[in-house]
Amino acid sequence: MRALFALGLLLTVAACAAYEGPPQNPYAQYEQQERIRREVEERQSLCATLDRDDERWERLCSRSVR
Repeated sequence: MRALFALGLLLTVAACAAYEGPPQNPYAQYEQQERIRREVEERQSLCATLDRDDERWERLCSRSVR
């Protein structure tokens, strides 16, 4: 019983530690925004080339079309 409790506590702490807040440094904020912009552009480019019957289109693009 203690082992189960300890495992639950460990998983809870690990999940909480994974969050990192927004960058405080203006340059880091800029880099984060640029990374997000590049990821969106890459996904949009991929969605434009994929066939709508493809499983990858359903997974990656179906939410952005609605």
